[in-house]
Order: sequence, then C-alpha cells, then structure tokens
Amino acid sequence: MGGKTPTDDAADGIMEIMSLQESESAATNLARATVTALVRYGVKEVVVCPGSRSAPLVYALATAEDAGWLRTHICLDERSAGFYALGLSLSDEDRSAPVSIVMTSGTAVANVHPAVLEATHAGVPLLVLSADRPHELRGTGANQTTEQVGIFGAAPVFAFDVPAGYDPARMDALLRRAVCSACGMFSGVEGVSHLNLCFADPLVPQQQWRPGQKPEVVHISRRSLQATPEGGSLAESPVTGIDWDEDQTVIVAGAGAGPESRMIAALTGWPLLAEPSSLARGSLTHAGDATVTLRDYQQALGLREPSELARQVKQIIQLGRPTLSRPVSRLLAFEQARLVVLSPGGQWADQAGRAAAVLCPVDAAEAARQWSQRHSLSELSGRGEWLERWQVASRPDFPAVSPQHLAARLWAESKQADLNLMIGASSIIRYFDRAADAILVDSDGPLQVFSNRGLAGIDGTLATARGVRRGTNRPTRVVLGDLTFLHDAMSLLPSLGVEDVLALPGLQVIVLNDGGGSIFAGLEHAAAPQALFDRFFRTEQHLDFAAFAQSVGAKYREFSLAEACESADFAPAEGLEIINVALK
Repeated sequence: MGGKTPTDDAADGIMEIMSLQESESAATNLARATVTALVRYGVKEVVVCPGSRSAPLVYALATAEDAGWLRTHICLDERSAGFYALGLSLSDEDRSAPVSIVMTSGTAVANVHPAVLEATHAGVPLLVLSADRPHELRGTGANQTTEQVGIFGAAPVFAFDVPAGYDPARMDALLRRAVCSACGMFSGVEGVSHLNLCFADPLVPQQQWRPGQKPEVVHISRRSLQATPEGGSLAESPVTGIDWDEDQTVIVAGAGAGPESRMIAALTGWPLLAEPSSLARGSLTHAGDATVTLRDYQQALGLREPSELARQVKQIIQLGRPTLSRPVSRLLAFEQARLVVLSPGGQWADQAGRAAAVLCPVDAAEAARQWSQRHSLSELSGRGEWLERWQVASRPDFPAVSPQHLAARLWAESKQADLNLMIGASSIIRYFDRAADAILVDSDGPLQVFSNRGLAGIDGTLATARGVRRGTNRPTRVVLGDLTFLHDAMSLLPSLGVEDVLALPGLQVIVLNDGGGSIFAGLEHAAAPQALFDRFFRTEQHLDFAAFAQSVGAKYREFSLAEACESADFAPAEGLEIINVALK
C-alpha cells in the first residue's frame, strides 16, 4: 500500500464528518463515512440500483459525485447491474480498486449473485454494498427482510455484516480491509468483497452534507505471490522451474493470460496457443522473424484424437485459464509433457493436477529475456523446425461460407476499426478460437477482447459489454449466439446505465442465430433420441429480432450467413445496433 499512512489520513476526514453531523441519524453518518472511505481507497465507479433501504448511501453518493469525488451509474435491474459493474471493472486496466455496486435489501441482493460468481471465478475485483434492515427485524416477517449474511456462500474473498449501530469512525479501517481483499493484496486472489450495511430509520438526512476536499487516495499495491500445488515443487527461480533449452515446448495462454505469454513466446520462439480472451492472440514474431502465434491450433493438436505433433510435446508453459477446447484440455493432461503453470497470485488453473511448478509470470518473462540474450534463435535449428511444423499444422482450413470464416472477418475488422470486442460463450467463442487472425491485417497488436470466462456462462453478456463500453468510452462490438442474446436481452433497455446513454460510443450487437442450442449437437448428448434432444437441449427459439430492436430503439439489419461472410457491411453505426445473422 503506497502513499500516506491511511490511519492518520482518515482521522481528519472522519472527525470532520462527525463534528459536522452530530444531529444526523446513525444511518446517515454511517453512509457518509462509508462513501468517504470508498473514495480514500481508490473506488472511482459506483453502480447504484434504486431502493429505499439503501437511501442513506444514495444521498451520500449523490453529494460526493457533485463534489467530483467519484462517478455513479444508475441501473434499475440488479442482475444486469452486477454484470454492468463487472464490465466496468474489466475495462479498468490497472485494477487498482474495485468497482462498487449498491442495492437495497431482499431479492435485490440475490439478483447480484450471478455476477458475483463470475467475478469470483474470473478474478475480477468488485465491492458489493448491500443495504439491510436492522438485526432485530430478521426472522420477524418484516418487509423485504431475509438472511443476507452469507447470501453469496463461499464466493466472496471477504464479507462483513455491519450492524445499524456501527461506529462510523471504524468504517475507514473496514473499507480498507474490504478493498485490499478484493484487490488480492492479502491472498493473491482478486474477487468480491461484500459489506452488508444495516440501516435503521430515519433514512433521509436532516441537512445537506458538504463533503469538502476530496480525500487523498491511498493506492493499493498488489503483491506478486508464488504458490505450489500439492505434489508439485516450488522452484527456487523460474530459470530452474522452466527448461529454457527444451525445444519441444508449447505455450498455452488461457483467458486472462496477459502480455507475459506474448513476451515469453517472442523471446523463446516457442509456439503460442492463445485463446481469444487471453489478450495474447495476434500476429507476433520473435527475433528470427517467424510467427509464433498459431491460428487454428486446435487443428494442429488434433480435433478428436491427439495428433502426432501433439504427442511430441515435452514441456507445456501455461498462463491464464484455458477452458475452451477439448484438444487443449487433453494436451494439458498428457503425462509425457512437463506442465509449468505461471500465475500472478494464489489461484491457478490445473484441472488434471499435473503442475510440476507454479511460478510468477513476470519473473518468468524476465528469465526468458535473460535466456534470449545468451542465445540466438537463428542458431537453434531444432526450435525453428519445431515452430515451423506447428505453423503448417495450424493453417486455417474451413469453408469460405462458415461461422468460422465470419468470425475471422469480424475479428480482423474489429482490429482495423479499433473496437472493443465482447464474445459470447458457447459455440461463438469457439468459432473465434479456431479462426481469429486467419485473416491477416496491418495491426499486429492484440485486440481488446472481453468475455465472461470465469464460469463460461451465457448470462450477463450484454450487460458486461455495456459496462465495458462505458468504462473505456470506446465503440464496442458484441458477437453472441441467439440463446445468449435471449438470456440477457433486457440489458439492452435504457434502464441499464441510464445516464448519458446517447452520448456514448456505438454498441453493435451481432447475433449468430442458429435457432437454439446447437452446441449440444457437437457433444455426447447428440446421441440422445431426437425428440428428447430437441426439447431439452436444442430448445429452439423464435424471437422476432426486428420487433425487439424496434422496442429498444435499436437500428436493425439481418443477413444470411453467405451475405455476412462475403458482402455484408459491418461498419459500426452510432447508438445501438442489432444485426441478425441466420446461420441456417
């Protein structure tokens, strides 16, 4: 934690609140102390869902926003608001503080649960501030009163129940603990902190709050941790944890792998198998001028059975959470290949329980740099031959009219137009996984890609995209399936992020419409009796997309798959646009 000592800094602000507001209610004083502490520990964005029990926080937040302390976003529906907050947090590159979300008591809190789970498993910092009735009203049948303590189960990294009589002077220390926990300072695991704030009547302040000068922000610094799984060994250094001279090595970059995976691949010349949401996908060359990022790496691994090339892998370097394809999961389970996991903190992916070492990616990248300074890749003929074999095996080979070709086109055009790209789960992101960068463009940098891969669910995709668009203030393209669209269609209503909607950059929603859950046709469930499969798995939908677009004030276009692959104009328009592409 950098900056001034928070305990001393907090004293003046808390004392100012208390001396000025001696005549105020306990709820108002607690809310003002809470908002002051939020700002002190770097919270800049607060998503607010309307409600009565949360009113003390709302009054304090409105005044703080008028004073320039923070920015609020008003969302009517708590489920969508949770994913909107998730999108705001995803778009914050430094992740120095969590985005906060405020809601009233009762079912309002339960509706945030899906976003809480996604943030937990994706390692995205969020701070949930749920308002509650006083403790004495629990179990009495009082209106909008349920057991909110522990409502999110084991998901939060930190949780605290704040009673109605809680001393406002203690809120600074409590918020510091909540923010540090959400940012992973203690455990190395970023996630959700939950404060359940009980407010007793009266809920309306008696006098106007004059918050004065903005508190000096205390920045939270994230520790870099090393950890080891049971049965593995924590290497003394990344140099001993990774065999840098092993030519037959591949790098697997899963969701959220980040820039270190690209750096290590560029320095070593090892093939890079990068998922679309890894932030590592893109044309990338090493010193020998050969492209290390593979395109259709699933094809190279073998779609149904391991390829001969895959069987020759002797070392795997894994970053992020690889969850998209069975060929990659199969590779990570290979007993003949040594698996080294690079993780920035205390949580890492190791589904097969095979990690021989768990190392810090920053340290590994530095070790790769030192190794590259001692070796010329042009001198390592075996490594060049290994990379070339993977390049040949991963050349895209799919029809010109296909969902994969359309994904390749949308990826390339998103790069050229400098758009945010949000990709839906299920079949859609798998199209991109095989086709991203199949069409080469001038931009070699990684595309800014977002996807809810924490639990890989279809819920909240549109709300997350709207949060990303708001947080980045950049035009955003969403590509998703029809069922994913239906699951979150109401997040396109103006009631989500209601402020300044017309002033934001465009949001383009492209629906790849196959009339239901076609992904199940590629799984073992396809062998089920046809009637059972159609009713319980395929679940056909017949939404009138044109009518829906009109109802939410969106522009609307529709294309066949052939038109979308060959001639359709996907240049994003201003405002909200829905494009329906019929895959069948």
